[in-house]
This record gives sequence, structure tokens and C-alpha cells, in this order.
Amino acid sequence: MATVEATRSNGSAVRQGGAPTGPPQITPNMRTIDNRFPCLGFTVLTGGLPYFEVLATTDRSLFDPANAGRRSPGTFYTSRQEGGLTPATGPATTYLLPAATLRGFADAVPRPTAIYYTLIAYAGADATGPVFAQPPETLATDAPAVAVSADFRAQTLSHVMGISVERLRRLATGLDESPSDEAADLLEGEDGTSAAGDATTPNVDPNPAATASAVYGDDRDPTHRSTSVAYDDGYGPPVGATAARAEQYDDEDAAWPADDATGWGAALSSTYRPGARPPSTLEDSADPYDEGDRRDEDVYDPGEAVFDEPYADEASVWDGGGRSGAYALDDVAVDGAATAQPLTIDAKRAIVEQCAAFESGSDRFAAVNRDGEFAGRFGVEHPAYGRYHVGLSYGIVQFTQDSGSLGRLLVMMRDRDAAMFAHIFGDASDDLIRVTNAAGPGSADAPDGRSARVQPVAGADLWEEPWVSRFRAAANHVPFQAAQNELASTLYLDPMLRFAAWFGLDSDRALAMVLDRAIQMGTGGARRWIADAVGPIQTPALRQQALAALGHADLRAFQTVTAGLDADGEWGPLSHAALTAALRGLGAASPVPVPTREQMLDAMVRRAAGQPWAHRVEHLRTSSAFGDVSYQL
Repeated sequence: MATVEATRSNGSAVRQGGAPTGPPQITPNMRTIDNRFPCLGFTVLTGGLPYFEVLATTDRSLFDPANAGRRSPGTFYTSRQEGGLTPATGPATTYLLPAATLRGFADAVPRPTAIYYTLIAYAGADATGPVFAQPPETLATDAPAVAVSADFRAQTLSHVMGISVERLRRLATGLDESPSDEAADLLEGEDGTSAAGDATTPNVDPNPAATASAVYGDDRDPTHRSTSVAYDDGYGPPVGATAARAEQYDDEDAAWPADDATGWGAALSSTYRPGARPPSTLEDSADPYDEGDRRDEDVYDPGEAVFDEPYADEASVWDGGGRSGAYALDDVAVDGAATAQPLTIDAKRAIVEQCAAFESGSDRFAAVNRDGEFAGRFGVEHPAYGRYHVGLSYGIVQFTQDSGSLGRLLVMMRDRDAAMFAHIFGDASDDLIRVTNAAGPGSADAPDGRSARVQPVAGADLWEEPWVSRFRAAANHVPFQAAQNELASTLYLDPMLRFAAWFGLDSDRALAMVLDRAIQMGTGGARRWIADAVGPIQTPALRQQALAALGHADLRAFQTVTAGLDADGEWGPLSHAALTAALRGLGAASPVPVPTREQMLDAMVRRAAGQPWAHRVEHLRTSSAFGDVSYQL
């Protein structure tokens, strides 16, 4: 594909070989939008370039970089936030402004009378070779516009289509890397100064189009935890729970989603759909955080939660401590903060249940997967098929034998009721504890495909009889159910709370979506995936703008005064989340638009599209089981 060598002053592109093409053009498909047809589309001509970006605002003065602090999701939009630059599909491409964006514009105060727009075309998907449809310096005064009728509400189509139109979003190709030096020079100024020429403020973007890019995610495959899940193995349904009630995490009275109510059925009893290729471990040098990742089962260290492996760049668990003069970030206003409720154990349990249904189906606490990965029950392309044993996976979120989480659960069960534990599991109950908590590498790294934790106990594998019947019987004892609830929260929900709070993902629905990713990817992989999907700071230029607005010279300075971060200068998901929370505290003065909680949840759905597990994210986003209650995290 030809690449751009230069950009003419009139905006026309010069391709290799010297043949000029026309300048990019963007033309609206209507002059006025109203409730009769509440959609806004454009015909885009890129002048032969393969990618483009559409920018729109309710106030043309917001194109001026001096007014970047006034931008918000309700007044300023860039198509790049839908997952990256949009590929041109031919000489002319039709682009529809997302319904959610129109709804936000319609609700803006003061009400807009027009929507102003412009276009940037690019030579590469990484934002190289940008060419503007209109000189950037003229946009603040002369940007073209589409009129908006006085009564426009952007809701009429919802009555026709039977779905809230603001949830319909456009999918686009994502950016895997930050813009190249060529684009950075054009967007930031070759001397690295701001539009005002302040050499002490590096990387501040003088181009009014550049600071519009609040990128919400990309399409790269995330690291995916090889989760073991329940299936029907012929042992029949579990017996109902006893009437006794255990303390705290006992959930006898909790509602469980019924198959006939959700339409999930047996199809959702497997993480991987039959025949589907499971995602492999990500080794992506283009990761914006530039860090390795691994499955949670890879390493086991007795006494530690193996599911909470910290990134190399940041502490992974909020320690509750503070530093002198540190940002607490606890008082930053987020959606529903005024009515936020305490996150009680009952609330955590209810959130866990909404996600556990994907892992255990209607079997709930008694759900078992009898080494189905090795046996090929999740497809012959599963990495464990015929190669290594995950072993028995058990319970509401499928605690796995190989990872050590099953062993940890068994210890908790024994601690809650030692007599019943010994009665159910028999004379070999001590050996059961010893084997499932053994130290050593995972099965994938064992020569015979069996880790020290995936060994027979009393002459039989745990996924065979008599062990399967014993595990099913243990599921009927309420104190053991409570142990499952507690461990699910301890492993997957609690380590994500501070991260979720910083991003403003504080509702029951949002926490369930966060938890679902942690269950399936592990907490480290989930943080990365979520930050890529919802984080507004997707380029080094935006990061420096954010830091400058907060009065910090660099990332390390911000980390030093922010409790919960390691001051190592490394950019990672926790730093991304914390910086987003700090920007939210600036309100309209933030140079980077901070998406709302609902926009972030929609962004997670978009980023999951096309994955074998996308139905999980979509269901949680739209389920009527949530009250969208905000919690104090």
C-alpha cells in the first residue's frame, strides 16, 4: 500500500511516485436532524488514504486546544474512541455517528443548535501520515455544521426497534500502538511545546483534533485464563441445600438465575463453545503497558493467592495505606456517588452469583468439570487437550485443581466444619488437603502433564469416583457453600475493587462485569483488558497532558503522591485507572474527556465483540437482575 511522503499546505496528499490525490472530504447526509429521523451520517472521502477519524462537537470553539478543558463526552466526540481509526471501505465510506453520542449531545447544557464536524485521514492504522479535511486553525471559527432541531431528543428509534437506541454503538478497528513520531510531531508540534509555545509543558497537543482522541479500546486478543467449567457428566443434579444457615457468605436465601429465565441453558456451562478455538496466552510486544502476562495456573506458591499476580510496574493490591500529601482519590465524584451504599457481604455474594452462573450453570455449588480440557470436551484445539491435566474443577466459579484454588477451598471448608469435612471425604481427607495444596509449577510445565497438585489421592484421580460423589455431597453443606462464596470474592472481586473504583465502575452491574473478566482472565489480565477497553488515556501525548493538568512533571511524580501505586515510573493498568480518577476530579478542567460509567460499560461490550465469551459481557450489560446501585468502594 502506498504511503504518504508529505502533506501539501492545501491538505492534498502526495503518494510515493508523486501522484497527488484529492484532499479528504466529509459531507453530512442531512442538513438538520430531528426526532423523525434521529440519525446523523456522513459520506467520507479519504483521498485514497486507508484510515480516517471523524470528530464532532456541539461547540466549534472546542476544536481550539485552548478550550480542551471544557470538553466532555457530552460535547465532544472522536470516532477513534470507538476502538481506533476507522478503515475506509472504498472511494466513499458511510460513517454513522453513534446513537449514544447523539443522545449525549441532545442532553448537553446548554442545548446545542448545531453539531460541528471535521475529518482526518491517515496513511496507517497507527495514525501515521495524517491529512486534514480543513486546516486545524480554522475549525474553531469555520467548522461546518449540521443543524439540530429545538425538540431533538435522539430517542424516537427506541420505540421502533425495541431496544434503547443509546446502547447501539459502532465497531471499529483498534490501534495497537501509539501514534508514530511523524504523527506526534504533527499533532504536538515539532518542538514538543504547547500551542501557546510554552516549552516547559511538553507533549501538549496544539492540534485541536489530536486532543479529541479519548480512545476506549482496541481489538487485540487479551490474555485468557484457561478456566475450567461445569458440564453434565451423568452424575445427576445435586441434592438441595440444607436448611441450616452459615455465617457471612451463606447464600441459602440468595436468588440464583434460572436457566429458563435467562435462556442460557447448557450452552453457558462451558467457557469455550464446542469446537471454538480458545484464546492463547498473549505475548504482544505492542501492548500499551509493555508487560508480559501469563495464565493464573502457571505458577503456584503455597500461602499466596495465585490469582493475584502483580504487574511488574505496580502493586496489584490496595493496601489501604497512604502517603504524606498523597491523593486518596476516594472523594472523586462518580456516577451515583451521592447515593452510594456500603458494599456488604450480601452485596458481594449477589454480584458473584450473577457471574457464577456462566461457570457453574444450574448445578451451582455442586458443578464439576472432570478434567474436560485434557479430554477434549472444550475442543481439540484447547491447549490442554491431550497434553496436560487441569484436573477437577469444582463449584460456583470452578475452583481448579491445577491452579491450587481447589486446595485453598478445601482448607477453608475444613476450617469451617472439620467433623463434616472428615465425614464426607473419608479417611483420606488429610491426603486430599496435602495433595491439592502441594507446591510446584503447573501441569502445563510438568513433563508428564500433571502438576504436584493433580495427583491421585487414595489411588483415584479427583475427577473419578469416589471423589466426584463426595464433592457433590459437600456442596449440600451450607458452611461449605459459604466457603465457596467467600473464596470467589477473595480471589476475584476484592483485588479488583480499588481498580474499579478509580475507573468509576462502582455499580452492581459494573462490578459484575469487572468480576466476570477477573474470573475468566485472572485479576492481572482483567485489569489490562479493562484498562485497554475503557481507559481514556491511550497515547503518551494524552498521558503527558493529563499529568501536566494535575501539576506533575512525569508519571513517577504522580505515582509518588498517589496511595496504592508503586512509584516506579512504569505505565500500567493501575496507574491508568488512578490517573483517570484524578482527571475526573478536575471536572471540566480535564484536558482529556473522561467517559461516564455507562459509556465504559458499553466500551467493554464493544471490545468483547467477536470473542467466544462475548455473550457473557453482553448479558451482564443488559440483564434486568441489577438495580444499577452504586457502592462505596
